[in-house]
Amino acid sequence: MKYPLCMFVYIVLNGHLFGQVIDSFGDGDFSNNPVWVGETGSWQIVTRASSGPNASNSYTLRLNAPDDNSSSQYIATQKSGSWGGEQSWGFWIGRRSSSPATSGNYSVVWLWANESNLESTTVDGYRIRFGDSSGDDEILLQRVDNGNVTTILTSADAIANGLDDIGFLIRVTRNSNSIWTLYTSQLPTASGELYGATTTPTPDNTPVNQGSVTDNTYTSFDDGYFGFMAIHTTSSIARQGAEFDQLYFDPNSDSSLPVELSFWRIRNENTTVIIDWTTESEINNLGFIIDRREIAEDRSPLISQSDWIKIAGYKTDHRLAGQGSVTHRTHYSFTDTDVRPHRTYQYRLSDVDYSGNVTNHGIKTITVKTEAIAWGAACPNPFNPNLRISLQLAEPSPIMVNVYDLRGSRVASLIDETLSEGRYTISWEGKNDRGIPVPGGVYFIRLRSKSDTKIQKVVLIR
Repeated sequence: MKYPLCMFVYIVLNGHLFGQVIDSFGDGDFSNNPVWVGETGSWQIVTRASSGPNASNSYTLRLNAPDDNSSSQYIATQKSGSWGGEQSWGFWIGRRSSSPATSGNYSVVWLWANESNLESTTVDGYRIRFGDSSGDDEILLQRVDNGNVTTILTSADAIANGLDDIGFLIRVTRNSNSIWTLYTSQLPTASGELYGATTTPTPDNTPVNQGSVTDNTYTSFDDGYFGFMAIHTTSSIARQGAEFDQLYFDPNSDSSLPVELSFWRIRNENTTVIIDWTTESEINNLGFIIDRREIAEDRSPLISQSDWIKIAGYKTDHRLAGQGSVTHRTHYSFTDTDVRPHRTYQYRLSDVDYSGNVTNHGIKTITVKTEAIAWGAACPNPFNPNLRISLQLAEPSPIMVNVYDLRGSRVASLIDETLSEGRYTISWEGKNDRGIPVPGGVYFIRLRSKSDTKIQKVVLIR
């Protein structure tokens, strides 16, 4: 549904109040309500977007640069009056088929500029950039000072380099302390995904927190400008590769999520995956849930979207319990030990409020890598009489595990065989090879493989 452009309106979507529509291009042009200025001859409004899931009657802004022209093209519109002390922006970005984002073909959305000429050597402002040629394509929040661009925030997640025919949503908030936070929808993982140009950005469909940064270089945005810009090469496909839609703005931002994450990440450590996240504030937060699924080498799910496995939750793990309603920073961590080397996993982090509403904070992907042999710490230590040590093999290997006393004499042989790839538990009950209990004291457990030797000191208490 398109909203009239002749006035600014507040809308309620999915229970969240969000935004004034600046332009959804539903009137089929950009000559009035509002008036866009700049290189207007290099743009057009198309009835049907060509990026992501194509949407009929989308009325989408598309780059339409002149033949044999390689440069940047922009349009800008002004919002007169006060911009308030806190702001939120939301918009849709698309890249057409055969026109992936690169350093020569990238998209820019200006959140605020102090003048209408976005190519001026005196322009100041903040903007979003998508597209480069170095690795995957992150989303960048940039500050512009007299035409000079500085990246102040890089998204935690990225879109795989070379994807085309994609559409996704971005939301940016700035609070009264000049803390900028970048949110996105789920980002495309394959060409032809995710959101169509008729999707209005809201806090519900842009839940993925990509990071925050404090920047107070500019704090008064009154009478400023919004803008769209596309940098392109000379090919006919590139000259029409960028699409934009659904520009919304809130000059009195109250669109932050009940649980504000400043970051969350996953990392591989030996034979485990560690999930870390930090909240800056929480409102009515019961706690967190962590889901996991394994995906194939081409990053397609091995199981369906509905078959995520819940591996941890606040009801059974007190470490995942929320803080209720607080304004201070809280750090959380969970270690997933039920993973295998050389497998790729996706993790999904969600919080649950007092009413049972679940908010998803996005999906992260990791491939587990490990040492050829990972040997866990003896547990318990000191012990009486049973001792356990975990062993993870990334590949088949001959393994010999022996127990020695302080004089260097062998006390017991625990393993002497070739083991397959996988996880094992080594046990010792404080007995020698004849099954006779040994005296209490200090012992050394030595593991030898074809490529390594590891030793642990343990204490047996009688």
